[in-house]
Amino acid sequence: MIKSYIKIVILFLCVFVWGCGRYQTVGFENTIGTARHHVQSGFRLLEKGYLEDAGREFDLALRADEACSSAFRGKALLMFSRGSNAVALEYLERALVSANTNEDKALAHAGFMQVLRKEKKADCADSVVSHFRDAVLSVTGLPEAYFELGLCFKESHDFKRSREAFQRVVEMRSRLTKDSEIELSLLHKIRRADPKNNLVVELALKPFLTRAELCMILVREMGLPGALARSRGDTIKPYSIVTSRDANEHRFSKEIDEIAKMELSGLSFGKDGHFEPDAPVTRADFVSLISDLIARISGSRRIDEAFGEDFLDRELSRGDSAKTNGADILFVLKKIREKYPVFD
Repeated sequence: MIKSYIKIVILFLCVFVWGCGRYQTVGFENTIGTARHHVQSGFRLLEKGYLEDAGREFDLALRADEACSSAFRGKALLMFSRGSNAVALEYLERALVSANTNEDKALAHAGFMQVLRKEKKADCADSVVSHFRDAVLSVTGLPEAYFELGLCFKESHDFKRSREAFQRVVEMRSRLTKDSEIELSLLHKIRRADPKNNLVVELALKPFLTRAELCMILVREMGLPGALARSRGDTIKPYSIVTSRDANEHRFSKEIDEIAKMELSGLSFGKDGHFEPDAPVTRADFVSLISDLIARISGSRRIDEAFGEDFLDRELSRGDSAKTNGADILFVLKKIREKYPVFD
């Protein structure tokens, strides 16, 4: 009796599993070759950077449905990725005209926001906000629209409204939530760093700084090399040009020269006489620099506990080769200025 019962159960499970597998396969096969299927594949490929393959999928979607709004939007974002903004805007117009649903209309407007934001024209912010309003008229809580609005306000240095937009995305718990949390973290760091002029604010927004940009900050914001000379009771030596060949024509060539001749660890000329002004500042470079700078100011090679490993691990990206973003660098330098009045 028990054996018969076991056989019946096993037979039932086999039929159930086979049936479920068949149901999933049939459902999947029904989507293959449709415009929707090709659009989904196209956006996945676009996200991974496979532009040619993505373009082919969007073309196949339009072959299946010549008025597919999401395929036109995909083509627009593809052209935008290639830097062809004018063509991208043409495709977005077609996406808007062929939109049959409120979601398609809203996403087309969000696409306009993304492209217009990158064009950085005089009326860029007004155009982006206008498309945002149209987007939320179609779909009230569209994460893509709020995310693009947050980026627009961030780039125009309206950090309060930028935070509000990103916070809305976080509250929506969408696929853009993690990206919005990263943006909010950056805005928090910028507020702590408290940059005073537009050029430095622009650097604070960058995902990493170059060696030349760090030189500019050290000279204009920290007052080097004069501040260091005053801290040691030295007189400032007359300015003499020692700029390397690869920094001669750089817009920050004077600042590069001022810092390079100090021979600070992590920010000096290489053995070949080159400075590599456009190379990114790594975590290792920056940690080495501030350790040397603090040692010269204090006159001691002992590590200042206020800027020890715990502080650096908390405030900077991990990994010696990791690039260091502008907000982190500016915040650490601000803390050094507050600790050592020589920089006032």
